[in-house]
Amino acid sequence: MLVDARLDVNAALNRPAYQSSDYYDVVLFITQYASHANDGSHVTDLAQSSCMQTNIDPNPWWAVDLGAPLHVTEVKFTNVASLFCKYRHLQNIING
Repeated sequence: MLVDARLDVNAALNRPAYQSSDYYDVVLFITQYASHANDGSHVTDLAQSSCMQTNIDPNPWWAVDLGAPLHVTEVKFTNVASLFCKYRHLQNIING
């Protein structure tokens, strides 16, 4: 399928998402799934289970299946806003 149109839409919204591992927070008792990254929520608080997060993987990754070949001109990322996060975020981003 080929889509040839210029649309100002979130093509990743609620599409199947995958990541290298799912992080389970033993303090908050929540799992941070890949689908939290493209569910349309703009909440950046980990405690509300609205963010994706992997375990401390040697090569962590996140991906979304857009369902069709698309010409993507813009990708927006929102970083987590957590005082408890001790790890660096959004490193080595590759769109492709």
